[in-house]
Amino acid sequence: MRSRYSSHFVNLPTFWILLFMLSVLATDYGTGGYIHDRLLHFQQAIYQFVDHAHRALLHKKLLLAKIQHLEDRSDTAHKQVAQLRYDISQHQTIISENKHLRRMLGIKAIVRHPLFTQPIRISRSLSDHSVIAKRPQGVVSAGMLALNEEGIVIGRVASVTQSTLRILMLNDMKSALPVVVSDQYVNAVAVGNGRGVDLLHMPIDSAIKPGDVVRTVQTFPDGVNYQTIGQVASVQASPDRTFLIAKLSQSTMLTSLQWLILI
Repeated sequence: MRSRYSSHFVNLPTFWILLFMLSVLATDYGTGGYIHDRLLHFQQAIYQFVDHAHRALLHKKLLLAKIQHLEDRSDTAHKQVAQLRYDISQHQTIISENKHLRRMLGIKAIVRHPLFTQPIRISRSLSDHSVIAKRPQGVVSAGMLALNEEGIVIGRVASVTQSTLRILMLNDMKSALPVVVSDQYVNAVAVGNGRGVDLLHMPIDSAIKPGDVVRTVQTFPDGVNYQTIGQVASVQASPDRTFLIAKLSQSTMLTSLQWLILI
């Protein structure tokens, strides 16, 4: 008797669950599937919420990655700024030492105010390597050196008009420029050959080697000015072995011509 009542009470929740489900189905049927539609709508809302949460997490991860990247770049930028400040301090030290040596040697200081201009047209044919540029404000005359943005001499002012000027490139076949080579200041002439620049008339025993710096020489009443035009690329003896012939390397000559500097 006791086991029969126990079985009845155990199955009672199942009976109510089945009764509830039947009432829900009957109500859904009677309302034309309203409850079923609401459940589907609720399911879609849950899916949309989960998808939105997933997208928000991905966006947060991307933002965190970008923040980390910006922090790394900021650290690199701060390091570069520190390096530049150090380089500036070293440069100022060199300037101070140069002024001190000039005072000791009795050499007057040379003050040059550069002029800045932009190219209008660049000719790069075998017979003509030149640049037509805007004439800047200030005194411009033929013979002034033209430097690119890297501070490398690329040619000289050949002629000046009211609004423009023409710069003859160093590699033009009509170009010839006195230079000094290496720290020994070996005299030479930089002559254009239509493609590159040859360094001529260097003594056979001058010990010029690839990598030596080549500079122009500007003589003024108040002193001498040197400007870099490149480096020695290769060296060989002349056919009669009386002097050396070298090739000039100007890797940045035609890659930085957005602005030109005239001195």
